[in-house]
Amino acid sequence: MSRPEPQSARHILNEYMDVVCRQIGPREAHSSIRLELEDHLQDLAEAHRVQGMSETDAMREAIKQMGDPEQIGKQFHKLYKPRWDWAMLGLLFVLLTFGLIMMYGMQLALEPRLQQDLFLKKCLHTAGALALFIGFAFIDFQKLKKWGWQLYGGTVLMMLLLLLSGSQVNGKPYFMLPVIRIDISTLAPYTLLLGIAGLLTTPGFRKVKLHYRLLLFIFIPALLFIKANNLSSLVIYGVTLMIVLWFAKASTKEWLSFAAATVGCMVLLLPVLIWTGPYNLDRLTAFFYRFDDPQGSGYWTVQSMEALRSAGWWGRGFGIPLPTLPGIHTEMSFSYMVYSIGWAAGLLLIVGMLFLFQRLWQMAQAIPDSFGKLVVVTLAVLLAVPFLWAILMSAGLLPVSGMSIPFISYGGTFTLVQFAALGIVCSIYRQSGLMGLTVNRR
Repeated sequence: MSRPEPQSARHILNEYMDVVCRQIGPREAHSSIRLELEDHLQDLAEAHRVQGMSETDAMREAIKQMGDPEQIGKQFHKLYKPRWDWAMLGLLFVLLTFGLIMMYGMQLALEPRLQQDLFLKKCLHTAGALALFIGFAFIDFQKLKKWGWQLYGGTVLMMLLLLLSGSQVNGKPYFMLPVIRIDISTLAPYTLLLGIAGLLTTPGFRKVKLHYRLLLFIFIPALLFIKANNLSSLVIYGVTLMIVLWFAKASTKEWLSFAAATVGCMVLLLPVLIWTGPYNLDRLTAFFYRFDDPQGSGYWTVQSMEALRSAGWWGRGFGIPLPTLPGIHTEMSFSYMVYSIGWAAGLLLIVGMLFLFQRLWQMAQAIPDSFGKLVVVTLAVLLAVPFLWAILMSAGLLPVSGMSIPFISYGGTFTLVQFAALGIVCSIYRQSGLMGLTVNRR
């Protein structure tokens, strides 16, 4: 065993490291940098002790060799300062502003009895979402990895309790707060998949037998989404899970097993979904036979396609009424947006969203931590699936569902969850410069 250092030498060392760390902004880096500095200083001090110096004098000489602590701290700060993707943040601001403007136009287009202060509520939702975004942007995302089981189990338990307690609206489980009601089945794909990302990057979890993982990842969530009468969340969850497993480097056998289980589960449970929500059958029938019943089950799809066809490049006018198209502020918000301000704006929105997804992909590639990378991919896909579905749905290429356009459509839970997810992405990217330091220490 090595001799304990005299307190004076330790005191000198701690004072030096304190001065260095005061120059470094990100507190997450302090512990790793202190360890790195201590290793170097102890090596230098050991060389002087061999030459006959005392512990204290050897440490002072080592510190003198290391250099001015303020300068070293500033160099560390420059090397490990937080990273922000300003291009993505600027794009988010543009999309957010555009969404508020479009919601005001949609409120103008609706009949007074249907307006329900949509613009004001959208502003309040946006304010809450920005607060969540800022809060999540500064969390230590590594804690999410430790909470994998808690995120998964807590989500399952919350959905079960709400489904059994009767806290439901239109068959969906809601958590009631004084100022907003949270649609748990819309939130669930995010929390479930964040928990799964943590589990997939936990050493030893891959040793869990495949049939247990199928039960956890496929059958239990599918049953809950079906019981909650939320087909759109089931689709979002299933598609995202397959992509996440691919990026987590699941074996071909495992991935095919999960894919087969996902498809089989949807097919087997589809009759239950139709029985619990008969309108789901109407929507599926309308997709294949829309023109056979254009005034009935095919009405939404036919009217959406007509709105897109008649829009032109510059639209029919901001806030113009479109009484023939239902859901202009929810599922059909893209169709109404194009109808009112034109295909030029619609294409700009598509390009902007594709640029956002491309930036998220680049951010994921720049992150050295496997858990951080997988979380960014997960959240990017969770944003991309409803966007792409809503666009194709508006054009009649996919069935009508509860999918809405991110940033544009109305929905409190949807808006809050989107910005919380993007806040987590920013947190991971902000700390990505520190990950290499942590990896090197390991």
